[in-house]
Amino acid sequence: MSEHLESHHRPGRDDITVFASLAQADIETSSIKDAFQALLCGLERIDGRARFIVDRAGRLQAESPRTRDAVQCVDAISLKDDRLSANGNGASESLAALLALEPEDTFTIMRRSSRMDGHCIFRGVGLCERSVLVTVQCAHPHCETELADLTEAFGLTPSEAHIVELLMSGHCPVEIASKLGVSVNTVRAHVRHCYDKMDVSSREELWRTVSPYRLR
Repeated sequence: MSEHLESHHRPGRDDITVFASLAQADIETSSIKDAFQALLCGLERIDGRARFIVDRAGRLQAESPRTRDAVQCVDAISLKDDRLSANGNGASESLAALLALEPEDTFTIMRRSSRMDGHCIFRGVGLCERSVLVTVQCAHPHCETELADLTEAFGLTPSEAHIVELLMSGHCPVEIASKLGVSVNTVRAHVRHCYDKMDVSSREELWRTVSPYRLR
């Protein structure tokens, strides 16, 4: 199994083929659940990201070792009594959309972390009619995010592409302005241009749009 993970999985890239085939079986069967646990643990060892699988009602089916600690970083979402739930109306709508994903569709929830200066990102992938795979990633100002060339993909200028990279690392406009030595208004103008070119209107939508271009 480790050879398969090393040859077919890159950090930050979820290949759901194996998960989807397993999800067609009964995940409550001990052997299937053990297989899920082994895959989730293996992926976490590769890229450090917590992963878990829930059914359509949010009930936990399998998890990697760091799952509970990662979820606790966000006040808006909780994992209590082995069930994923939202704390607040805004989070409730996002969580409902994540749990309703069609197979192979994706949805991303981004929320401010309660433990650090940054964000936590929950990226859901529909496995089958019964289950959703969720990857949890922390984005903060001290961990830069490398992205594939966004200038060609979205028509961004090099400066705009760099600002998108900083946004995805968890920096706010004030921090970006300080880092680049420009005014906050200049950064916000760049962000507006990026949003227009990429047809997004929020940080969460931006994350969903650029996620396929992530290098790590």
